[in-house]
Amino acid sequence: MLLKVGELAKRTGLTVRTLHHYDAIGLLRPSARSEAGYRLYDRGDVERLYRIQALRRLDLPLSEVAVLLEGDARDLQSVIDEQVTALERQIERAAALRNRLNDLRTLLRGQEQPALNEWLTTLEMMAIYDRYFTPEEYARMQKGSREMRELNAIVAAVRDLMERGVAPDAPEAVVLAEPWLRLSLEHMGGDPRMMLKLDALHRNEPGAQALTGVDTAMLEYVTQVSAEYRLGVYARYLGADKIAGMRAAYLAHYRRWPVMFAEAQELLERGAAPDSPEMQDFCSRWIALFQAVWGKDPAVRARIRDIHAREPDLMAGSGLQGELMTLLGQGLAYLENNQN
Repeated sequence: MLLKVGELAKRTGLTVRTLHHYDAIGLLRPSARSEAGYRLYDRGDVERLYRIQALRRLDLPLSEVAVLLEGDARDLQSVIDEQVTALERQIERAAALRNRLNDLRTLLRGQEQPALNEWLTTLEMMAIYDRYFTPEEYARMQKGSREMRELNAIVAAVRDLMERGVAPDAPEAVVLAEPWLRLSLEHMGGDPRMMLKLDALHRNEPGAQALTGVDTAMLEYVTQVSAEYRLGVYARYLGADKIAGMRAAYLAHYRRWPVMFAEAQELLERGAAPDSPEMQDFCSRWIALFQAVWGKDPAVRARIRDIHAREPDLMAGSGLQGELMTLLGQGLAYLENNQN
């Protein structure tokens, strides 16, 4: 039995225009024509149409549907994988929007209604953060509202120091280093990788700079302040003369450490074993960086370890704690044992 285009449209729930379009692009061409030139579809055409509809329910474009109809199961597997990935991204975006609306609803339920300007500032920062952080990372940051309030106060204090021309090694500047580093890391959920993202955001986004007051100049100032803070702690144990001799090397390599901390966190989350090739390569680079700053004397290295044990605030803002410290210690120990 042959069906005219109108009859096929009625049975399948499609429009005649859709079937004409399928014919025009070669997706479903009728097997026959009547003497008057009308399209006629046979059983095979109907089966093909139902397959087209089944694939269209996967939200596939017609171009991919045509390829799949002429391909095999392996093609379908690839397309399904792509669709699943796309849906997961949509779910993440929907979850982020839900969290954002919940945050705004919480503000509305508060006793004090936020001003319009506060609303717009919050929304703008959310939009900027979306470009740098995953929904999960953003949710972790939202838990640190107290840290954010304290950080805002420190940002204002640092800006005041900069405007007054206070040097980074001045006592009133150095005293702000530890709380800045500690609160920043707490706000980032203790993840050093997120610290790098936050740094990139404030260096690259004029909108974030305008809203938070943290710009490249301030980041450079705080970097110098934090370096001076740590050098001051080391000087209490090693002496001013020793620190003066290695000061240039310490400052030259200072910015490399956050990258190492972030890489260590990545290795931990990937489940790298202390004796794995990737962990041993990392430990080799860690030791090379340490020696570039402190030299190769084992006694000095032992002394630095002792200082870190006595002064845990030295590692404020690094994220090196708990399981991460354990993994690093085990990896370095394995490397040392196999070098001897």
